[in-house]
Amino acid sequence: MLPQKATLRTFGPGYRYPRGGWLYVHIEGAPYERGYQHGYLLAREIEQYIDRCASQLDAKSRVTAWNNGRTVANALFLRGFDKEILTEMKGIAEGAAAAGAKVYGRTIDLVDVVTLNTITELGELRGAMPMTPSGLEGLNLMKPRYDASKTDVPVTARCSAFAATGKATRDGKMVIAHVTMWPLTLAEQTNIMLDIVPTEGHRMLMQSYPGGIQSGTDWYQNDVGVVLTETTIRQSPFNMQGTPVAYRARRAIQYGDSVAKVVEEGFIVRKVAKGSNLVDVDYVSASPVSPDMINDLASFGPNILRLNLRHAGVTDSEVKTIAGFSNLRRLRLEENAITDAAAADIAGLKNLTYLNLTNTNVTDAGLDQVSTLPKLSRVYVWGTTITPAAVDKVKATCKDLTVDLGLTAKDIPVETKTIAPAN
Repeated sequence: MLPQKATLRTFGPGYRYPRGGWLYVHIEGAPYERGYQHGYLLAREIEQYIDRCASQLDAKSRVTAWNNGRTVANALFLRGFDKEILTEMKGIAEGAAAAGAKVYGRTIDLVDVVTLNTITELGELRGAMPMTPSGLEGLNLMKPRYDASKTDVPVTARCSAFAATGKATRDGKMVIAHVTMWPLTLAEQTNIMLDIVPTEGHRMLMQSYPGGIQSGTDWYQNDVGVVLTETTIRQSPFNMQGTPVAYRARRAIQYGDSVAKVVEEGFIVRKVAKGSNLVDVDYVSASPVSPDMINDLASFGPNILRLNLRHAGVTDSEVKTIAGFSNLRRLRLEENAITDAAAADIAGLKNLTYLNLTNTNVTDAGLDQVSTLPKLSRVYVWGTTITPAAVDKVKATCKDLTVDLGLTAKDIPVETKTIAPAN
């Protein structure tokens, strides 16, 4: 059904129209242009949504709450978005401003749009900070026995989802479901069906909110049939070097392809068994990998069981992405210029059983970090500066872990002979 002409509003190639309580919004073009269309078409709704966000932060003092939220979002989250998404958000702000949008008497700006797109992080910070190490954890400080107060982080309502396909469904097609746990203050305005046609990446359709560059209610689909949803896990520590969930979700759906694209970039992808959704991945190109190529792997990272990136030009920043491949069992990173920073990220791969770090820049400290992995059974470290003393220390504390330092002087047998002097 086409919208009635009287309800259709256009702005350049962008347009909006209402349908059954929803607002369908179409935007297209380069980042700033499509953002400008978005802001212009939804200026009044963006004003309203910001006021709702401020109320969610502190209903009794919305102006102060919003200003504080802007400061935190600017300090912690704004620089976690890449140039493309920041440019789009800049366009949203300036398009809304051109249409007259105000925030508590002043013109809306980029920081306002970043703040409304990181309202999830702002709301979760209070719960994240008690989970984040302070440096005092090793002191074993215990409350006095007479203090019976409880300090546990409360369990709150969280989104939940599942996806099934193949033999798990009656007809072999996908079944995906999601329940959204979201404050009604904000949920009432998540009635935007946002259709984005970017100049790069895929066309996307998502349930969103005014000013949104992501869904917020965890419903996305792109033009190659990739569907994205999520399940919220128990609160984890705050990662200062991390990126906002809005950015990660948006990039995944805009640039998420089939496995075929990854193969084109120089990866060989093989299923581990017939009917399995788990894969082995080997990089076979002579050219170094790029961050974008590793991000393409991340689109199916939880399905990767074994990953071979030997001599692939991998850096510490790319290992940070790989650290999200939660089901990895075997990881080969030999002959890459990675350091102890990469080892710290690898230490989060709790299912890892095999690790090859030969001819890298990992030191004794890095070995100590990866040795904490609960399932790790073998690690190769020759060609590094790791010392025999560090290996002996790990062997003494981790009885089930084999650390292979290669041949050292003590491993080479020395044959001695007694030669009688000539007469």
